[in-house]
Amino acid sequence: LGLLLARMGLFALLAVALAQPLVMPRGRAFLTGKRAVVLVLDDSASMGYIENGLTLFDRARASAREVLDGLRSGDRAALVLAGRRAGGPEVVFPEPTDDLATVRRAIDGLAVQPLGTDLAGAVERAEQVARSGAAASREVYLLSDLQDSGWELRAEPAGRQNESEVLFFFVSFRPR
Repeated sequence: LGLLLARMGLFALLAVALAQPLVMPRGRAFLTGKRAVVLVLDDSASMGYIENGLTLFDRARASAREVLDGLRSGDRAALVLAGRRAGGPEVVFPEPTDDLATVRRAIDGLAVQPLGTDLAGAVERAEQVARSGAAASREVYLLSDLQDSGWELRAEPAGRQNESEVLFFFVSFRPR
């Protein structure tokens, strides 16, 4: 009887592991409330690497479109570019918009730029954009090859809290 219970428990744990349940922080209305999604696309030169006929940037854009396709009516989206520009990362939409078709057109019109990467600055700006909305769930998706050179240590702004209200998803596009 003990062996039977142990086997049943093992199969129950296996079933739960295969189901990959979503565990979210307390107080999040991730699946029920409106979402504000900020897409951070790395448009730096390294994303121009071609593999199997597609650039890393093409793969990142396709993933950004998939995220947009997963949004529902009333959800909002914004776009930040992580190329190292003189004024910092470019914020294409300063506030999340519910016009997802405009965000999609902006993504479709992007190209790789001969720039370095400022991932730390782009994530910081994306978090600011995500916090500007009044959504139940605020999310930032970083779509990049995540090169080490893009992560410069910065001084922590005065008065900033350590706990963020924003969920971060890092999606890596590295050559195989």
